[in-house]
Amino acid sequence: MYGSFRCLFASLLFFVIGCQTDRSVDIEDPYAIEHGTDCTDGQWQCVEGSRKQCVRGKWLTRNICLPGQTCEPTLGCVSCSPRLPKQCDGDDVRICGPDGRFGEAVQKCDPGMCRGGVCINSCGENADLVYLVDEQYRLLSFNPKDGKNELKLLGNISCPAGPSFGGGTATPFSMSVDRDARAWILYNSGEIFWVSTKDLSCKASGFMTAQNGFETFGMGFVTDGVGTEAETLYVTGGSFLEPGKGRMAQIDKKSLMLSPIGTLPTTEYGPELTGTGRGELWAYFPGTSECFIAKMDKTTGQPAMKYPQSPLPGSVRAWAFAHWGGRFYMFVTVFEPALGRNNSQVLMFNPDDGTVVRVLDNLPYIIVGAGVSTCAPVVIG
Repeated sequence: MYGSFRCLFASLLFFVIGCQTDRSVDIEDPYAIEHGTDCTDGQWQCVEGSRKQCVRGKWLTRNICLPGQTCEPTLGCVSCSPRLPKQCDGDDVRICGPDGRFGEAVQKCDPGMCRGGVCINSCGENADLVYLVDEQYRLLSFNPKDGKNELKLLGNISCPAGPSFGGGTATPFSMSVDRDARAWILYNSGEIFWVSTKDLSCKASGFMTAQNGFETFGMGFVTDGVGTEAETLYVTGGSFLEPGKGRMAQIDKKSLMLSPIGTLPTTEYGPELTGTGRGELWAYFPGTSECFIAKMDKTTGQPAMKYPQSPLPGSVRAWAFAHWGGRFYMFVTVFEPALGRNNSQVLMFNPDDGTVVRVLDNLPYIIVGAGVSTCAPVVIG
């Protein structure tokens, strides 16, 4: 009788162990009880993604969490830990509810820049704005957020530039902005000056002019890839007297040495550049016959993708270009014969559907440079 009962118990035990597929282990299964340090019955703990309960003085595995889940002793495998009120959900900072589920998003970080519930971007104050410079040495900010397209005059800059390549007093020619919200302003003397966007103080960068024949050029900072803060300054240009014939190059941010990359397509006017936090370089080629925006190949200097635009209605007096929130802004001053005067305007291009909208018109500034750092948002919101 005892031998039969023992065989029956062994058979039942084999059935229970052999057929079990749930990751939550039955506490009555004596083979699921793990050997280890004694514990107090009813305790819970998480060990390397496994949730364990103390049963009869030994730890018993109850759950094994999937990749991406968080183990919480009292809740099990959840999306986030309620003990940390703000956590990363991809590139979003979200509030974690008491049930271990993500709630509302409180902040959106640049790609790959969410760590430990905070955005780790090392960006200066107001580094997410677009900055503009006009030929009268005036520095402005442009804020496209929420469609307000707010233009604000910050003041006049005064940099000790030498004579222009064209003769006479040098004026601003192009600009870009780094992640510290510091403007890099190129004058038509070929000199680059560092200008504070806070107090407008100016300092000579030490950039050696006319390197490899680059007298004047368009400028744009671009991150070296998604999820990195490292950035490179790309330039397009060459001879001051032939703006439609040029090459692409990059300038090392530390040494300020210029390295040519490749030849640009010949166009009516040379392009202006802008970059994104996703490592993309874009260019605006204005013109009265051919006008287009291009996503550029950073290794060759050639357009990788072109977006044709309507030709401009008159001779181009000045142009600048900036990205913000997945949209592109062209700051163009055109002499329109029908009006008999210059018209300074801001156009917005949406690459998603190819539409172009005029957002500002008849501005009192001839804008020659636009700079936006790679801290600017890459998508709206």
